[in-house]
Amino acid sequence: MRIFIAVRLTEEMKNSLAKILAELRRQGVRGNFSHPDNLHLTLAFIGETSRLKEIHNTVGEVALSPFEIGLGKPGSFRDILWLGISGEEQMQSLASSLREALSRHGIYYDDKPFKAHIMLARGVNTERLPPLTVPPARMRVSRISIMKSERVDGMLRYTEI
Repeated sequence: MRIFIAVRLTEEMKNSLAKILAELRRQGVRGNFSHPDNLHLTLAFIGETSRLKEIHNTVGEVALSPFEIGLGKPGSFRDILWLGISGEEQMQSLASSLREALSRHGIYYDDKPFKAHIMLARGVNTERLPPLTVPPARMRVSRISIMKSERVDGMLRYTEI
């Protein structure tokens, strides 16, 4: 099973992001846009694994003091368009605690440096983007989720397990 650990977004946050995605499309931006139901903040990407019980126990060890995040400024990695967040310091701390716990238990994860972001689209010419108006959506982070990634009827679907 293809696994990652994430903060799931509230419906309000996803609705705000869906408006941004619709505006990008209206302005002629081309790319592979994230489906609004799949929008999330990845804390650690694990990939193919069968160690779900160990991962579940490890996630349970991570202390989480609830905190607020909001939508931030857009950015890009090569051809990936993303949106940052406010509250990044607390998200960074949460990701570090989770990754340390995974390492202690010998659970592999992609150890690229963590950057709190919500991926909006892949395959985008990020050099010619229109200005984005980001709505002032906010949410409370009070839990983290173990997610599986799978293709269902040709569509990528992320599901909490």
